[in-house]
Amino acid sequence: MRVLVVDDNEIFCRLLAEILRDEGMDATWTTDVVAAYDEMSTDPGYDLFILDVRMPLILGTELAEAFRTTHPRAKIILVSAFADESLLKISQSMASRCCRNHLAQSVFSS
Repeated sequence: MRVLVVDDNEIFCRLLAEILRDEGMDATWTTDVVAAYDEMSTDPGYDLFILDVRMPLILGTELAEAFRTTHPRAKIILVSAFADESLLKISQSMASRCCRNHLAQSVFSS
């Protein structure tokens, strides 16, 4: 399975990519949203995208929508270090537009 991890936190990217590689996946990571978009545009072979929701320049949900058009069969996981109601609404909205079956879940409850 080919995975692209996109997050503005380099330590998180490195750690997650290492864990995924240990599990036998071909994991690539970047902290650069523009580089991620370029990679996605030129390489149709990704099976999974793990995207930070809040990054500089563009939201992960917007990046997910772009990935969905070029990689319709790929899975998308949205992650964030921030837990708030607005983030959950953004993610649910994107999921309802892009996914036939989706689960929007927060690990924090109010």
